[in-house]
Amino acid sequence: MGMRMIKSMASNAWLSICSIALNIEARLVQCLGTRPCLLCDRTIDPPAISFKPVYQSRFLCQDCIGALRPVAPISVTLNLNHESDSQVNCISICPYEGMTRQAIRAFKYQDKQELAGDLARALEGGIASLLQSSNEQRDVVLIAVPLHQTKLDERGFNQSELITNELSRRTGIKCDTKSLVRCKATSPQYGLTKTERAINVSHAFSANHRVKGKHTILVDDVLTSGATALACAEALLAAGAERVSVLTVARALLRSEQNGSSEPPKQSSELSLEISRELIS
Repeated sequence: MGMRMIKSMASNAWLSICSIALNIEARLVQCLGTRPCLLCDRTIDPPAISFKPVYQSRFLCQDCIGALRPVAPISVTLNLNHESDSQVNCISICPYEGMTRQAIRAFKYQDKQELAGDLARALEGGIASLLQSSNEQRDVVLIAVPLHQTKLDERGFNQSELITNELSRRTGIKCDTKSLVRCKATSPQYGLTKTERAINVSHAFSANHRVKGKHTILVDDVLTSGATALACAEALLAAGAERVSVLTVARALLRSEQNGSSEPPKQSSELSLEISRELIS
């Protein structure tokens, strides 16, 4: 029996034990009092006890968990500039709509930080997709898109960092919160055009040598125009990062894109967003 098979069996056994333990916990909680779902306020009922791994959240009901389950990730390619072949591959798990939008807004604006674990779980499949081409995790590091200190003081937490920490815990991939900083306070991106967004975050980030030679995976809650992701990628690559990828929970459309089409973003498709750095130089 190969070592890989043994590890897989051990992992499945551990997941089954955790599943049963969470089920028992949920039933004990019911005896003491009900626990409402953070998104729909319905009582969190534990599923039937099973020896098969069944994900159970302490904070969301099974229906809401199901709505956050990725179906087909949205793949986006960002081009650093027209003269370079450098590209940033991005994977978003869900369109920014419905329960995904509700969960992210509750997480960011209603201080429901408990949702970080459930959002990180949704990203695990995206990590696997981003690492398929490299076939190794040795030089991979997770980096949250940072907030400027003024925004951090205002909100009290960085939602991307909370998700990244949980994702690191779940995958075993190292998380680095020191290598990338937001050195310039910027206006909110909401309501801006693609060009305005790029100008707004121009030179807003800086990175240090800790990322040299690393495949850095930027983690954020929502990808819209890609301007923030490109600004971060530019700083990381300038500091010596070998490669930059982006992983987000959701993919949103700009208002101009929404007006042009009433359909949600196409899933499992390559959407090329050529955002020229000439616009922000």
